[in-house]
Amino acid sequence: INKMNLKICVSYRKDLPCEVLKNDIYIPFCCGASLTPEMWSSKLERDDTGDNISSASQEYCELSVQYWAWKNMKADYFGLAHYRRFLSLAPESTRCLNSWQTIEEQTFNEISKSVHRLNDASEIQNLLNKYEVIVPIETELKNVGFASVEDQYKKGAWYLHGEDLDLTKEIIEKYYPSYSKAMKEYLSGSKAIFCNLFILKDKFFQDYSTFLFGEEKDP
Repeated sequence: INKMNLKICVSYRKDLPCEVLKNDIYIPFCCGASLTPEMWSSKLERDDTGDNISSASQEYCELSVQYWAWKNMKADYFGLAHYRRFLSLAPESTRCLNSWQTIEEQTFNEISKSVHRLNDASEIQNLLNKYEVIVPIETELKNVGFASVEDQYKKGAWYLHGEDLDLTKEIIEKYYPSYSKAMKEYLSGSKAIFCNLFILKDKFFQDYSTFLFGEEKDP
């Protein structure tokens, strides 16, 4: 897979300054560029051109970049990373995972990029030869003090609001009833996938984005 066929967009926030990753695999974007245009580096692409929801990025967060890619890019595979989070492609034997199944690095430099294979298109190529969907490792929530995905969402942090999840459930029940069973199984289960990181074959990226942004009803 070359850079014309695989596009992994990285969403960067103005209030979380960090090292920018830009290479043949990763494309850095300003998230919410229309809100503070004077604050963005010229090294980053912008999410406020073409068909966009940049002005709503405070509500959509990194998804304003996913929306931009969906509406303005063509590729065989799409990916999303955000702020300071990336999918590590390091060999399993070398990973030091915490209880949330993530790896924390104190610095982000050429060494850490190399360790996690962030400059290595061949590693992603090998994975995509086997899989059409790549997401982070699941977290067993019982190991971090929660009974279920819904329990974690409603109790896990001050900025997560239970009424938002309840509204999401209502929307899925009303407009996407074929997803109802899967939704209930996931929310009542104790395994969760965090951080909104993925690489998807174009078909799945299109389907997911269509569902996420609500342009069609139940398939």
